[in-house]
Amino acid sequence: MFLIYIQRIGQRGTGIPLCINNSSNRTFVQFRQTLEHHYRHIHTVKEYANYLNVSTKTLTNCVYESSHSTPLKIINDRVILEAKRQLLHSSLKIKKEIAFYLGFEDPSYFVKFFKRQTGYLPAEFREYIKQLMNIVYKETKDFTEQEVEELFLSVKWLSGKYPERLIKALKSSSLVVTAWDGTN
Repeated sequence: MFLIYIQRIGQRGTGIPLCINNSSNRTFVQFRQTLEHHYRHIHTVKEYANYLNVSTKTLTNCVYESSHSTPLKIINDRVILEAKRQLLHSSLKIKKEIAFYLGFEDPSYFVKFFKRQTGYLPAEFREYIKQLMNIVYKETKDFTEQEVEELFLSVKWLSGKYPERLIKALKSSSLVVTAWDGTN
C-alpha cells in the first residue's frame, strides 16, 4: 500500500512521479524508509547499502536516478533536520545529549559536522533561531487553563475546548517545554 501511495502522490524535484514498477524507484523508497528508521544510528552509504542488500554503487545509482541527489546528501540532510529540530524544540545539551541522540560518539565531531553542513555552530544556530523567532524557552509548568485553551484553539485544535484535561495531561507529563513568541 505504501508503494502505491508513493506512486500516486510521490513527486521528486523534477516533477516526474515515482513509479513502483521501476526497480530504482523501489530501492529509493526502501532507502528513504530505512533512513527514517535508522538515521540516528547509521550515517554511511555503505551501511544503508548493506542493510538493503545492494552494493554501494547500486544504491547511489538508484537514489540519483530517483531523486537527482546522492545518498550521502540525503543522509546528512536528514541528520541535520533532526539536529535542528532538537536545537530548536528541546532543551537538550548540544555536545552531550544531542550528539549522543543522533549517534555521534564524539561530540566534537557532531559540532564539526553541523558547522560543515549549515555554516553555524550548533549553539550559534540555536541562538540565531531563538532571536529570529523571538522565542523564550522555559521548562516550568506554570500555565493557566485560559492560556492553554487560547493556545490550542488558536491553532484550531479541538482539544482546546477541554483545558482542564489538557492541564492535567501537561502537569503529569515528565517533560513539558513551552515556547512563547511573546505575542498574546
